Amino acid sequence: MYGGQLLPLFLENLPGFPTMEAGLYLMPRGIATFVSMSLVGRFSGRFSARSMICAGMLLSLAGTYEMIRLTPQAPGSVILLPMILLGLGLGLICIPLSSLAFATIPAGWRPRWPGCTAWCARSAPRSASRWPRPVSTTRPR
Repeated sequence: MYGGQLLPLFLENLPGFPTMEAGLYLMPRGIATFVSMSLVGRFSGRFSARSMICAGMLLSLAGTYEMIRLTPQAPGSVILLPMILLGLGLGLICIPLSSLAFATIPAGWRPRWPGCTAWCARSAPRSASRWPRPVSTTRPR
């Protein structure tokens, strides 16, 4: 999923698309994610979380497989179908997976859990500043 973060660099550098055009080619992924995340709530009564996650993984796999056709010489339209498939898959994976993860939290902790995660997020940068720093092997000039 996170390999998609390199796509803007690929589209701007190798095929030479302008930044705005590269962004427009990547926009279908965000729209498809929005649509699938919006529809997951309606599907949750009909399908189990496991089946939605599996469907999302299959869609993401199909989108990733379609990326094979993406070469520096390929037209920009080649990226549209993989982006839509990846976006649909991401939406089908994230919401049910979050629901399953939240369901594993003991009932007594559920009201306090968002506060715990917020505390962890705030504390991580402070504790990271106390970690030992690597020693530089170069001398300052």
